[in-house]
Amino acid sequence: MREYAGNAGVGRRLLALATAAVLMLSGCGGASKAAGKPEAFMRRESLALTEQIGALAANGEYVKLMTVSGELLKETEAVGAQDFTQPTAVYRIAVTDDMLKKVVSGAGMEPLGEETLAALRSRLNAAFFANLVNGSQGAAVLAAMNVLSCGKSYQEPGNWPGDSLVILEYGNGYTGMVTFMQTGEGVISAEASLAKDGEGNATALLLQLLGVGDGALEPLEENS
Repeated sequence: MREYAGNAGVGRRLLALATAAVLMLSGCGGASKAAGKPEAFMRRESLALTEQIGALAANGEYVKLMTVSGELLKETEAVGAQDFTQPTAVYRIAVTDDMLKKVVSGAGMEPLGEETLAALRSRLNAAFFANLVNGSQGAAVLAAMNVLSCGKSYQEPGNWPGDSLVILEYGNGYTGMVTFMQTGEGVISAEASLAKDGEGNATALLLQLLGVGDGALEPLEENS
């Protein structure tokens, strides 16, 4: 069982920060045709988008266009120095309404109405999940990871398993998080962001905040 060594508490502020980030994503790609089995497609595109985050972080010109904050530049430079080509593990988690209800409940909020839940679900992206982790590490980390977030749209591949969150563990202080959400008829939108591991494992903390166990993690092997 994964355990998180840091403070696992999350309140209204963290949920608000994560939700606000849904509307702050910086696009870094266009639409393309999905190829291969859904599992292989998600692994391949998650890796490509996370590598692109690293490339953006290493591009000083891009970063300085986005921010002049010394604290943010320090965070983005740290990301740019990492290698995101070889994850140590890749997992998929199904994104469900029950999961979102547990996040809201864990934040000490009243249950959401169906309309509000549907509106939140339609706007979910990787930054929402990453910022549940990043929100406890200060404004500079939160803002820097949002500056580097990116996305891309695809034609829906056959046998699509439904809305998904892909987690890429690197063991370098950062964890990639990529959502694949159906955003239209036959259209899948992927959004990528990074969670900073901080005091412990970002995956373990996220699972705790989502109210799910290790059993929710579906390994996406390299040859899947």
